[in-house]
Amino acid sequence: QNITQITIAKTDGSELVCYTNDGGKFTFSNDSIVIAPIYEMSEKLTISLNEIQKINISNFTSIDEQALANINIYPNPAADFLQISNPENINMQLAIYSLNGELMLTDEFIGNKQINIATFSNGTYLLLVNGKLFKFNKI
Repeated sequence: QNITQITIAKTDGSELVCYTNDGGKFTFSNDSIVIAPIYEMSEKLTISLNEIQKINISNFTSIDEQALANINIYPNPAADFLQISNPENINMQLAIYSLNGELMLTDEFIGNKQINIATFSNGTYLLLVNGKLFKFNKI
């Protein structure tokens, strides 16, 4: 599955990160941008063009689908640490986002990785690893 990351720099200095899947799209309607469907969310996201300073669109495709298929994230839900198993020992880039688009953490690693999430608020997060999207819950 291809995933498109849409990063919106807002005029108030905040940043919003959204994801669409293979069937997703974004369109312009009146004075707003409409993004749908957003990964793991059923409703469209509409943002006024007056609030947008810059939009960056990145497409993620996998070079090695088998290696990405072997990635495992556990435990889920997690309290203090999230473990990423990377049995193929490929170079990994990760980013963790809250469901409201806030970037919580970025990292790059080879092999397995333990991520400290103890300071995260309880809730659902999106973990992007080399273009593969995972959902996990912090308890």
